[in-house]
Amino acid sequence: MAKQYHALTEAAHEKDDDNLAGQYMRAAAEHLAHAVAWTGRQAEKATADAIDVVRSGAGKLVEGSGWTAVEGGKLFSDLGKAIERAGKSVEPHK
Repeated sequence: MAKQYHALTEAAHEKDDDNLAGQYMRAAAEHLAHAVAWTGRQAEKATADAIDVVRSGAGKLVEGSGWTAVEGGKLFSDLGKAIERAGKSVEPHK
């Protein structure tokens, strides 16, 4: 679900809908947090930090606090990296 909401965030951003992008970004962060918790493992520090920063930043996008495209883009990128890290950490080892 986190990956899906991450993709929806990008689509909303492309339509210049910061409010919707923020809502999707917040949902992606929440689903990522739940996915990590579901594994029973501790989130890596970088992943936990990204979730916290995205939660805060997404709220600011929703509120329309005037975040720049660069700031929003960094949040989006950091969230994507955190999703990938979390996915790799639960992949079966070969």
